[in-house]
Amino acid sequence: MMRFIRISSPLLVLACTGQPVGRQVTQASQQTSGDVGNVASDLAATTGPDRRGARCEPRRQPSRWRECAHHDECDCVDEPPVITSLWASRTSVKLGDRVFLFATATDDDRDRISFRWSVSPAACGTFTTPELPWTTFVARAVGTCTLTVTATAHHLSSSKSVSIAVRPGAVAPATPTLVQHLSSSAESTGRPPGNAFKFTLPNPVLAGNCLILGITYQWSATRTVAITDSNGNTWPTSAAATANDGWNRISSIYLLPNAKPGVTTVTVTFDAAVQPFQYTISEFYNVAQTSPINGTASNDAALAPALSSGTFTPGNNDANGGNLIWTYAYDNSAVFPINAATNFAPASGFTLLDADIAWGLNDNQHHASEYFVQTAAAPIEAGFTAAMTPANDTFNVVSVALKAAAAGTAPPASGIRIVRCAHFTNEMSPAPSTWNLMFPSQGNLIVPDSKGNSYTLENTNASAPQFWFAANATSDPGLSIALALSGPPAGTSLTAYDIVGAASSPFDVVTGIGQTLAGPGEVDDFPVITPTSANGLTIAALQLGQGPGLGLAAGAPAAAVFDFVSYTGEIDLDTMDNADGRAHLYNTDLSTEHWNWVIALETSVSATAVHFHGAR
Repeated sequence: MMRFIRISSPLLVLACTGQPVGRQVTQASQQTSGDVGNVASDLAATTGPDRRGARCEPRRQPSRWRECAHHDECDCVDEPPVITSLWASRTSVKLGDRVFLFATATDDDRDRISFRWSVSPAACGTFTTPELPWTTFVARAVGTCTLTVTATAHHLSSSKSVSIAVRPGAVAPATPTLVQHLSSSAESTGRPPGNAFKFTLPNPVLAGNCLILGITYQWSATRTVAITDSNGNTWPTSAAATANDGWNRISSIYLLPNAKPGVTTVTVTFDAAVQPFQYTISEFYNVAQTSPINGTASNDAALAPALSSGTFTPGNNDANGGNLIWTYAYDNSAVFPINAATNFAPASGFTLLDADIAWGLNDNQHHASEYFVQTAAAPIEAGFTAAMTPANDTFNVVSVALKAAAAGTAPPASGIRIVRCAHFTNEMSPAPSTWNLMFPSQGNLIVPDSKGNSYTLENTNASAPQFWFAANATSDPGLSIALALSGPPAGTSLTAYDIVGAASSPFDVVTGIGQTLAGPGEVDDFPVITPTSANGLTIAALQLGQGPGLGLAAGAPAAAVFDFVSYTGEIDLDTMDNADGRAHLYNTDLSTEHWNWVIALETSVSATAVHFHGAR
């Protein structure tokens, strides 16, 4: 596990645009409170040797064998892999039971073998690790389930199946559990509006899990919202819960139960361009896959410090594990005067998911989210205690109760994985001074603080983005971070990653490129990095004098994820991510990575990439 924080200071790259020069982050520290959490990790893998030589038979001489560098090179007959065994711990189970599965396969051509598990009918159940030769199947429906493992090598496959009889039975209560969480900053007051906002979750969504999306957007009496994604899911047309102040901002929660597995880019489109817009999204497993909503509450006039969505009683679901309570709050006060939020504390029993106090007195875009699993039905008042200065603002606060159920897919128990990613911005962050942030965490990779964690700075050029990280960090859901800034005040953005499954000494290699004139269009090799270990994590940062960065270009790692939001109407004045670029990759081998980007304008460009080892 690890905690990772990526910091960029635009003044290091914006000298050519007339911004002050010499802005630096000189120190990072944190304070924490509460308990340390643990989360499993998500990693797919392949197995088997990967050898160039293939044992193949010349088509015209079937009785003779020889070695060749490639099947096609010597006109060889390639053979599919052979599944030599398929073991199931049992073939008759009750609803909710688990079956342990293990398969082995060989390939005469000595090609690498990959595995994939499937079930028919699809509603029968789920696998914990569908891309490994060993997995656990959780029975979700009564009947006969056919479990199939497919082994693939050099584009050829073979399959073997086993039947499992699932009979009715009491299902043990399930606990809704966080898989991943992502939160954004927002467009600050007076910036151009946008539409069709696109953002991607850090990890592929797991089969059957629930996505909970909180969004805040500009009020209109005729406002409409449409949500789609890249994975073929059908999002609801109506929000589960909404707080509407009737003049300034609307905050809503949308739910997608039983999500399809895979990389998921969400697009939120309005009837017209809006400002502001902010998104917060969580993935949980063990949430009911059909009709999960079991109560809601909303309040469009909650006055700090006591922010409440109102008391409500979720439906009784005690037999199945109770209800997941998910709450989201956003400042809806007038543009001026601006009050600073200095802390968000969750309601009793709740755990913070994110808390944005980064804006300070620069803008009133303060927001937070939290969750709690209520195992016994009872009245509940969800909310936050928000400390503000010099006065208190009003907030929209919305809550939803979701039924617990034995459903969905837990992340695997090993491998490096991003659990949280949060984006922070302040257009006039204090300097020389301290910029205070909140970043709830549960990973183990985070400059001296009350927990004794120490940060390390990695970058290769003073004009390139900075990376700060703390290995073997003590995490905390109440974590706060203090950044010591030098140089004149200016706009600053920060991306924070909370990572589990890292090595105890996670740093591998860093590369970077200082300010260079490039663009428009594709800019290649910003930068190039070669990891020394497989199954790790690379994070790449692109910094632009004049944005926006539009995404990754051809030739970038195929499985890389673009971590920033993009939208129609985005220009360099964007404050959600300062119109730069950020991306990450879980590398499965030691291939050299060429980080290629698409940018809108010719401008000064700099970049840094860092690779971290996964636990071994």
